[in-house]
Order: sequence, then C-alpha cells, then structure tokens
Amino acid sequence: MLMPITKTLYTVEDVEALEGEYELDRGMLVPMNPPKPLHGLLVVRFAARLHAYAESSGLGVVYADSGYWLEQDPDTLRGPDVSFVGRERAAGHDPRNYYTHAPDLAVEILSPSNTPGQVQRKVGQYLDTGAQLVWVVYGERGKIAAHRPDGDIALYSGYDVLTAEGVLPGFEWSLAEIFADHLPRRDEL
Repeated sequence: MLMPITKTLYTVEDVEALEGEYELDRGMLVPMNPPKPLHGLLVVRFAARLHAYAESSGLGVVYADSGYWLEQDPDTLRGPDVSFVGRERAAGHDPRNYYTHAPDLAVEILSPSNTPGQVQRKVGQYLDTGAQLVWVVYGERGKIAAHRPDGDIALYSGYDVLTAEGVLPGFEWSLAEIFADHLPRRDEL
C-alpha cells in the first residue's frame, strides 16, 4: 500500500515564531543566509539614497529588510532588501504589520548563492502583486536590471544613470556613485 506524501505548508504566523530569517514561497520555507559585507554596504546606500529622495519630495516611505505578505493560502512572504511604498498606499498602514501587497519599488541585491530561477520567481511575485518596478542589483558585477509589469527590462551598467520613472519622478543616480568601490575607472574601460 502506498502512503500519501504530505508536505507541510507554513504560514506567516509560523515564520514569525521561528528563530532565524526566512521568507515564504507559497507556504515553503526559504532560509536566508547572512549576507556578505558588499551586500550590506549596497543595502545601506540604496536605503539612504531612496529615503532622502522620498522624504524630501514627500512621495512615500522607504524600508530596509521589511516583509510583504504577497499571497495567502498558501502564504508568500518576501522581504526585499530595500523597498518604497508611495504615500497613498502607505497612508494609515500600521508599521507593526506586514503590508498585504507588494511595494511600489522592490530592490533585491543579489548574493552569489542566488540562482537565476530564484531571482525571476521573486521578481514575478513582486510584479504580480502590485510592484511597479523591481531593481535587481548585481553588486559584484556593478549592474542593475530594472523590471516592469509590462515585461520591459532596462539594463544599467558602467556609467549609466539609474532612474525610476512612474515610481519616483525625477530620481536619478549614477552607477558610478552606487558602485564607487569596485567599478573600473573610465580610463580602464
């Protein structure tokens, strides 16, 4: 007689009770390894720059390492490295609770252990649940891919200027500044 295979699906409440850091992908636990210093440095840079811009323009709120409850039953809980939620969507939200939709902008700074499939899955989940822009930051390569809900992907590298039209109007940031520590000098290109 064959025994049925059962798979435990976790909920957001289960994750909150666990020690360590996890995300949920349709009820499946996704352990999060401690990142390396380059990752942390880029998180600080993105959070500081986006916060300063959003604050000065009154456009919304910027978060670092905050969770978003994207799907329920089974639950999907994702925590982009940095995120932005526009003023109207953030109005009245209790910051002690997860948002139940994606941020307007999600910033994922990749680790060497991230597979292309994992990255695409996260990007798709953000875009499918309301994100207007997802920046995937390839820190070790000094590149950024900007994903939009219509399938458009803009690639930034070298000395390009990163923008966030439709989400943060007028925002511009040179990749030379973002990756100042490890981009080749212009005369080395």
